[in-house]
Amino acid sequence: MARKKSTRSSNKKRTKRRRANAQRSGLFWGFGILAAIVGVLFFAFSGGRSGSTTNQSEAEVVDLPVGPQIGSLAPDFSLNTARGSKAGLSDFRGKPIAIMFFHSW
Repeated sequence: MARKKSTRSSNKKRTKRRRANAQRSGLFWGFGILAAIVGVLFFAFSGGRSGSTTNQSEAEVVDLPVGPQIGSLAPDFSLNTARGSKAGLSDFRGKPIAIMFFHSW
């Protein structure tokens, strides 16, 4: 008659594996949280900028105009039409106009 193997030793092995997996999982989450904290602190203290390569001071950058102001005239430009002539924005002054800009890749 053959003896049955003790289930006690297999239970110990399972318990050791579970503990090892739990430790690895804890380390994984710990390093993940640490990396997130370091990232947040980095962006908080760097101002969210990713390495400006220009030599302009911050005051110069803030004072630059962003775009046309509400109520001011749009900048004039001209384009070639399908018939080969040029049409400028100033040609349509006083008339309503809709301009669609698109690009095909």
